[in-house]
Amino acid sequence: MPHSRKYKRMKSNKRKLIKSILWDSQPHQCAYCKKPFLDKSEATLDHIVPKCRAGTDDLSNLCLACKECNDAKANQNAKKFRKRIRKNI
Repeated sequence: MPHSRKYKRMKSNKRKLIKSILWDSQPHQCAYCKKPFLDKSEATLDHIVPKCRAGTDDLSNLCLACKECNDAKANQNAKKFRKRIRKNI
């Protein structure tokens, strides 16, 4: 039987704070497909190195992504996903 691991979800107030910091410090576009965000509500937080691959909730491991890319990336690392998505753009 496969071993499943549960990861603690970041608290809502911490997510909002990190999202605001990233919004103020990064271009207002998806880190992967470069689709521009019209406002902060369109952006999702994504782990560059997924938590299941020993990624953390540190600011340096988070970026803003559109929902479509965040869902498609799933548990891949960002470098691999960027290569895959750029072939399709």
